[in-house]
Amino acid sequence: AHQFKEFLTEGCDGMYTDLQRLCMHRNDKVRKAAFPASQAFFAAVSFELVRGRRDPEANKATYRVLLQKVKELASLDALQDHQTYYRMSLGIMACGMLAPPIAKYSGDAELLAVFHRLFALCARVRAQSPGGPAD
Repeated sequence: AHQFKEFLTEGCDGMYTDLQRLCMHRNDKVRKAAFPASQAFFAAVSFELVRGRRDPEANKATYRVLLQKVKELASLDALQDHQTYYRMSLGIMACGMLAPPIAKYSGDAELLAVFHRLFALCARVRAQSPGGPAD
């Protein structure tokens, strides 16, 4: 993915949508292959957004799209379907991999706010799980 980082960054919206869909796939093998691919995607895009050679305004636009996607993962209301844990996993991984661009473009406060939303979602899902509330 690193060799194609400029192209991944330009087409990040579609690529992210495809990878997210694959990360939620019912087929275990597809899903297990999609998460490492997503991690490589986020690593390449993050690198390009922070240190790449693209136009700074294009990088900001790409950043805003990806940040919105991560925020959408953290604000889901449908918490009891089979995809809930995969969404949380993808959101936490994406937020971690995109931490440098979030800090660069929005600052540390935004980074902490996004992490807080993801962890609040995790706590809410855990509290609603059949095993009962978390300790």
